[in-house]
Amino acid sequence: MQLGDISVNYVELMSRAVARHGFNANEIMQQFGITNEFLATPKARISIPRFMRLGHALIQQFQLPELGLRMGQCITISHLGLAGHASMTSANLETALRLWIHYERLSSENKRGTSRFYIENSRGIAQFYSISPYNEFNLFVVDCILASWHHLSGWITDSQNLVQEVHIEFPSPPYASEYHDFFQCPVKFEQTRNALIFKEEALHKPSCYAHTASHQDAVELCNRELSALLGAQPFEERVRQIITPLLQKKEIQLEDIAGQLGLTPWSLQRRLQKEGIKFSEVVDNTRKSIAARYLTATELSIGEIGFLLGFSSPAAFHRAFKRWFNTNPKPFRELHNNTEE
Repeated sequence: MQLGDISVNYVELMSRAVARHGFNANEIMQQFGITNEFLATPKARISIPRFMRLGHALIQQFQLPELGLRMGQCITISHLGLAGHASMTSANLETALRLWIHYERLSSENKRGTSRFYIENSRGIAQFYSISPYNEFNLFVVDCILASWHHLSGWITDSQNLVQEVHIEFPSPPYASEYHDFFQCPVKFEQTRNALIFKEEALHKPSCYAHTASHQDAVELCNRELSALLGAQPFEERVRQIITPLLQKKEIQLEDIAGQLGLTPWSLQRRLQKEGIKFSEVVDNTRKSIAARYLTATELSIGEIGFLLGFSSPAAFHRAFKRWFNTNPKPFRELHNNTEE
């Protein structure tokens, strides 16, 4: 299963962050096939795995474990493209947050899940969906997105102290002090989400760049691009993206998925039927592809993988895996590892 892709604007942001520390990223960029012409290509993207490997290489070369946070310091609204213009011309911060998260797919696509903005106890929650399990290749991605949202929120409103606290899913890393220096608020690790918790009063802060007519034009253009993007995407894939973050649940309800898509359960079934597949098959196929990915690309134990995919017991996971691949998880992993060698 593919992980997705991301705009080269974020690759340029890597180079910018490294340069601010007095380093030159050109040699490593060239090793990954990143040229100036490629960076200047409209709508160009690279795969998320390639993006993560590139970030890791820069972190190792220049000893910058906090690279993601430095990227957040360097981001400008232009890195978000049309979505950035729609956001900055919004009336207030809440609208800006909702828009740049809603239009996230215009600059990146995570095949496993999407980011969200919602209100919880009167506070605004900007939640980033990250690919897990976490390792030295993807911590900086979480850092970059949360730091970018934080930095741009302050820039749009010309304000500070907008965020009450920061939640991060992975354990506190060796460079944890950098988070507190950057966010200037409590940062809590090993949480259930990656999110900025915005104060209630922060949401009503006006944008310094609010402009109704420009905003309406930008939103219309963004909607056209998003419609074209989603229209080219099989409906099954859209359902998969919503299902994936929920796989740990024992039961994934058709009604819940339909609600997230703004459809009735009957309409969801009918849309999938047109593509020749049932909802239960989408759930099963999603588990199958992610099981294979976890076995071949991570060191998670077989029991952990079964748990993450929502199986009630290791035996239940083994039965499903045997049905999918006509073999058991252990020999499947060993065969893949031997093939790679």
